[in-house]
Amino acid sequence: MSGVRPDINWLNYAAAVGVDGIAGLVLDACANEGGVAAASHQGVLLPEPTGGWANPRLLGWVHEWMTSASDRDDRGAYYTPPDFAADVVDAALRPAAGSAFGIPAFTVDPACGGGVFLLEVLDRLVSSGVDPGPAVGAVAGLEIDPGAARAARLAIQAWQLLHGLYPVRPPQIVVADALGGWPRSWPEPQLVVGNPPFASPMKSGSVPAEAASYRNHHSEVLGPYADLAAIHLWRASQALADGGRLAFVAPVSIINARDTGLLWKRLETQADAVRVLIPASNPFEASVQVFVPVLEMRREARSNRRSLAAAVGDAIGIPPVEVPLETPTLVTIANATSGFRDEFYGLAEFASEETQSNSAQPLRKLVNVGSIDPLHCSWGQTPARFAKERWERPVVDASKLTGKVGAFVDRQNRPKVLVATQSSILEPVVDPVGDLVGITPTLIVTTDRPSHVAAMLLAPPVVAIAAQRWYGTGLTATALRPTASTLVELPLPLDQELWDQAAALVDRNTDPVDGHQSAPSAATLLEIAELMNRAYGADADVLRWWLERARLTEA
Repeated sequence: MSGVRPDINWLNYAAAVGVDGIAGLVLDACANEGGVAAASHQGVLLPEPTGGWANPRLLGWVHEWMTSASDRDDRGAYYTPPDFAADVVDAALRPAAGSAFGIPAFTVDPACGGGVFLLEVLDRLVSSGVDPGPAVGAVAGLEIDPGAARAARLAIQAWQLLHGLYPVRPPQIVVADALGGWPRSWPEPQLVVGNPPFASPMKSGSVPAEAASYRNHHSEVLGPYADLAAIHLWRASQALADGGRLAFVAPVSIINARDTGLLWKRLETQADAVRVLIPASNPFEASVQVFVPVLEMRREARSNRRSLAAAVGDAIGIPPVEVPLETPTLVTIANATSGFRDEFYGLAEFASEETQSNSAQPLRKLVNVGSIDPLHCSWGQTPARFAKERWERPVVDASKLTGKVGAFVDRQNRPKVLVATQSSILEPVVDPVGDLVGITPTLIVTTDRPSHVAAMLLAPPVVAIAAQRWYGTGLTATALRPTASTLVELPLPLDQELWDQAAALVDRNTDPVDGHQSAPSAATLLEIAELMNRAYGADADVLRWWLERARLTEA
């Protein structure tokens, strides 16, 4: 269906003559293939592309190739490879349990580029039994770039000729910003699909003025630094009636960005996350990790809705975990915090090595995330990197600290739990005497029940929930990057007796950190995990999943 994308050399030749230069050849070839006696166009001195000229997608590819990489970066316009577009459309149209969604009567791509998504939808309509003529009337696109809009129009004309339609119907492609009003003559769409532009003022330059204005008018769901893709996602969702679907390519960063939190909370009251498509490899030249949420609008109060986190869990193979809505969370028994730039550099200024001459002084041990493993701190046993230096036994004299840094260290002078980030499971270590100082980005959890908190963070169901909610935040696909605010939102177990047993095991394997203590055995960690798995009422699949991520095996 998608044809074969030509090689770079051919695209370079074709870009020199442009979309208009090859349009006649594409239209003629599609007409001949479709058995239509269309007018003949004069050819250009170009070799035939791989797969031949009878390919409507050639027009969009050439337009893309004519656009410089810097221009695409400035606009956040990353064109979608046809194979990936086919996967997105398949995911959008696939049936789902409890859904009445079928073949859409009207589809809109609000950032249609060269028309790749609309061509895929047209192919699906015809394969489902819709005649080519009515199919053309069932798709429409908006595109802010006039050149891309012209390529999309020509591509849909070529598609009609390929399917034996002549004269062709004018494609419904409008040059307009999708964040404004959509044409009133269009019917209400049943499907909105596409790849909106990506751009964040925090990373890739400023968001266009029109988008910033739209975001400001919808500040109840879009924060001041919401990505352009998130802005388009909200706009598109509001164009759909109940039962309609939205499938958008988007950067995974919008899942857990601070300024899109309200967006997802609102969407969870309006839409069911039917599924999430996560490509096995990056389909774009840009170094951005993407996902495709397929959302079905269900605004009625009693609608059966699934969260985005649950759909992400299904997509990446996390076993489901059921937690009652009213379950208490960690914030009811603990507070979490983390240092920032000031604390990091303030500690670096006063850090020193512990020696025999100063070991009797009341020094605090500096602990970074690399020194934390489940229930074990390797301070003093393995070297640590801090402030671009190598340390053997890094400490700080708290009496020399003042201001924000002094207050940051003083708040840690109590029993607590330190939690690493960028790990495949949650890795807590208990500080029973309060002489450890967590270095940014280590999370510091203060509580009267440190052993209970550590046991809870080791629970397989908690890690499964965290992996669903925090997908895309880490440096790798499986890395967990909790923040203080997201950590305390994790649920507590329901079975207090089992939780107490697990906490007792944690307590028995916790000693003050002196550089000589041993790590808990794999059998101990497994026993704690088993107890906590039962405390949450989870099944054996969740435990096995956790064991694999923790690189442990069942005894």
